[in-house]
Amino acid sequence: MVARSYRLFKKSDFDRLFARGLRYRTPLLSLVVSRGTNPLLRFAVIISVKTAKRASERNLLRRRLTEYVRHLLPQLHKGYDCAFIVHPKAVTARREDFTTAASFLLKKARLLF
Repeated sequence: MVARSYRLFKKSDFDRLFARGLRYRTPLLSLVVSRGTNPLLRFAVIISVKTAKRASERNLLRRRLTEYVRHLLPQLHKGYDCAFIVHPKAVTARREDFTTAASFLLKKARLLF
């Protein structure tokens, strides 16, 4: 579990992120990144019901991605707001492919150093 200070949860933060953010995409995930108002890196994982019908699948994907980002926090640049959007292909993807896609997006957005 990631501390609340690293999570993005207010509607106004999401509105600002989606209005001004840069988008990066792979077949499994999308990443929306914007300079944040908080000095910490904050992120969210968005998985719609269209992506995975069962809540247990959505929760599993959310836990996997959150845990992967939690381990990368010391290596990530601070001061950004990020939202990972999970695509339907991620439900059947292997864990290695899922984490590879996440690290590729973070590198492409120049958040991972």
